[in-house]
Amino acid sequence: MFVGLISTAALAQDPPKAPADLIPTDASPEVVQVVEGVEATYKDVLALQAQFEQTVTAAGQTRVDEGTVLLSRPRKMRWDFTGPNGSLFVTDGSYMWVYTPSLKQAIKYADLGQAASSVAPIELSDLGSLRDKFTVVLAPENGRKSNFVLILTPRETGKYPFKSVKLELTSKYVLQSISVTDTLDNLTVLNFSKVKFNPDVPDDIFSFSPPADVEVIEAGAL
Repeated sequence: MFVGLISTAALAQDPPKAPADLIPTDASPEVVQVVEGVEATYKDVLALQAQFEQTVTAAGQTRVDEGTVLLSRPRKMRWDFTGPNGSLFVTDGSYMWVYTPSLKQAIKYADLGQAASSVAPIELSDLGSLRDKFTVVLAPENGRKSNFVLILTPRETGKYPFKSVKLELTSKYVLQSISVTDTLDNLTVLNFSKVKFNPDVPDDIFSFSPPADVEVIEAGAL
């Protein structure tokens, strides 16, 4: 079963201090320009489709999974993890299902406040309004030329289930990766490819009905 963000997430504690080599948003026109570029790019994006590879490092062990993701406003998403032990995470904005075929088990979450943000730490609406929700600093390039790397700290303590999050975007602000460090210092890295804005996505793809032979577990928030 998926062992990344959803299993290791906890409520954020005090926001981490930014290293000295990072540039505060309010101190650099360059950072303001990047943030404005991200917000302008995503403010009209209603849906996003991509392939992903997820690498989770926890307790000295590393696990790699891959699959496809669909994000849609408001708060709809579908994460399909492929492979023999793959799982499905899907929400229509009201309920979230975590379905693991190999276990014949489906967990239904009624409270999306913590559950949804544990699976998708950054939503489309967040990318369209970064400065309203996060303190943003610009990090040095981390190996891929011309990319922007942003370090985000939530303005509202406890709202997001991570200690820190790093976004990497191309020079045209296409999302390349999300790196999340939870409060236990476990690291989850999501690398994206074949990113497509505003794909034609049928609304029922965010609905889920468990098969008859599957155990259904009702749950609240994570």
